[in-house]
Amino acid sequence: MTADRTTVIAQTAEHPPKALVDAPAPLLAGEDEREPEESHILRGID
Repeated sequence: MTADRTTVIAQTAEHPPKALVDAPAPLLAGEDEREPEESHILRGID
């Protein structure tokens, strides 16, 4: 069981999920994708 689990982890590390690969750069950088208007509202700027 341990060997199978290690293999799965190794394969995942070599081949990241497609969603992660296809994600836009801002998402990978940790930035949110809110509309500018929403960002201003959440920051308390009118």
